[in-house]
Amino acid sequence: MNNFEGLHPIMTASYNLDWLTKYKVKDVETLRTNLNADQGPADSSTFVNDVMRKIMDGQQLCWGISDKAGNLIGIVAIYDLSHPAVDVHYQVASAHQASFNAAEVKTSIDSLLAGINHQIDQWVPHL
Repeated sequence: MNNFEGLHPIMTASYNLDWLTKYKVKDVETLRTNLNADQGPADSSTFVNDVMRKIMDGQQLCWGISDKAGNLIGIVAIYDLSHPAVDVHYQVASAHQASFNAAEVKTSIDSLLAGINHQIDQWVPHL
């Protein structure tokens, strides 16, 4: 098991990125519904549990993106850590897409990945 505990929270000037377990299930459900990915709280709970299991197994990384007011507005994920060059996927709720500063988040993720001997291969705007 890899120790990714030091990889959260990630704080930028405008956003906080943290494990999905740090957010209320209803907030994850609302976000995933907005992203057309979820049908209800049971699905959101299963999603969060599956993501955290994969993080603990060293298979992926995934953070919720919240604004400074604490509103969960998106998700950023790396699904395959088996190669040093990784694809980073992100998706932001439609109400926040116009104001979302993807470059700010990308810079922080890139710095974090350098610390674990990885680099961004592609920055993909969908999950």
